[in-house]
Amino acid sequence: MWVIKFKVFHKDCAFSPLCKKYNITNFIYLLGFNQCKNKFQWTNTHISEGQTKNIKQFIRELKKNRLLKKLEIYNNYLITLEEESLKDYKVFAPLFSKEIFYIKPITIKPDGFEYWCLAAWKRELLIKAFDASKSFGSSELLEIKESKINKIFFPHITPDITEKQLQAIKLAIKRGYYKFPKQINLEKLAKETGISKETFFEHLAKAESKILPFLTENT
Repeated sequence: MWVIKFKVFHKDCAFSPLCKKYNITNFIYLLGFNQCKNKFQWTNTHISEGQTKNIKQFIRELKKNRLLKKLEIYNNYLITLEEESLKDYKVFAPLFSKEIFYIKPITIKPDGFEYWCLAAWKRELLIKAFDASKSFGSSELLEIKESKINKIFFPHITPDITEKQLQAIKLAIKRGYYKFPKQINLEKLAKETGISKETFFEHLAKAESKILPFLTENT
């Protein structure tokens, strides 16, 4: 199978400018699309990563954006409905080809660029998709090659953990707590968050107890 990676600065996107403004990383996965009268509509899931206060401001501004026809919010997990006229849709239609597979989420990084990773049996379909992305703005081809795919991303809602539990486990991962050998201990993690070692451990343990069964529920 052929795989392509490229990045594009989507100047008219509802998300890219805000990701740059608030230092947010936004993971996007296409759920579905359809034509409705003279409109083309598509629904995405979004998982936003960044500082809690920045995510709140990010979402606050999104609510005002008229490009989003519907917006559903659960903490940092969003579902959006967007639409374009069929005339405008034809320009970027190759990106929605049924012969193209989204094997990873589209990632908008704090630099404002969207990072795409697509796959298809035919190389020419990916070239057409990349050419279509140029209608969004500045695009750069990062890689195109024929290779075997061993991982495909499937979106699912994560367990219902609290904000404090989420921040604890994210910090532990970021600081190397789960690496071998450990790069940091609980006392230093707690000190960084400004809470006691016992309280931090409680948040972390509760997060682990919810996430680990969730990851292995189908094994």
